[in-house]
Amino acid sequence: MTLPQLDAEYARAVAESAEAPHRFDDAMARIEAGHVEVNTYYTHPVSKGSGTPLVFAVIGDALAYVEELLARGADPNLTLPAEHGSFYPPAVFYVRSLEAFDLLVKRGARLDTVSQGDESFLHHCIRMSRGSRHPLWLHLARTAIARGASPAQVDAGGRDAAAFALSMGTSIAKLYAQVLGVSVPAPATKAPTEKTASKKSAKRALAKKSSAKPTAKKSAGEKLPGKVR
Repeated sequence: MTLPQLDAEYARAVAESAEAPHRFDDAMARIEAGHVEVNTYYTHPVSKGSGTPLVFAVIGDALAYVEELLARGADPNLTLPAEHGSFYPPAVFYVRSLEAFDLLVKRGARLDTVSQGDESFLHHCIRMSRGSRHPLWLHLARTAIARGASPAQVDAGGRDAAAFALSMGTSIAKLYAQVLGVSVPAPATKAPTEKTASKKSAKRALAKKSSAKPTAKKSAGEKLPGKVR
């Protein structure tokens, strides 16, 4: 499926929102003139990524745009199904700040929606916690649970949030143990296989044999046997 391209003037205004907040009105004028539909998926003219105007505003953490787009009827739960080429989750999966998260949730963003692999928003927070911004995602996960997100929701592999955290490694599991209200199980130890056990037994036998083997020692005034001429 080929998506329409997002209006370039509008895209530039959103991208420059931090440095040029005065362009906000110009961007809204593009919406009012019909150049941008708030609930349409577009291809971004620069990044070439796909999303709705709300998704692009969330990615850029352009909070004024996020708030205004929601006020203008942008659907925070809109997705692009996989049959259109790729699955794109709702806007909450793209948040970069707690402020953007709050704006979306207040406007009805659902936290039980899923991304690829049936990952819930909590699964997504856990996955994103592998990076340097893990304090943000940990805080988002804690806030999401307080807002009703269920740690019991499972992904396509049948893993709830706690099991998914453990699959990300012990450090991530420990990070989320208190948030999810679970204890971190001790890492499973592998039982020795028959092949491994036999190798260890052979090594012990060889070491024992070597220690018992007599060695020739030269005493004072004694010549060790030399080569027979």
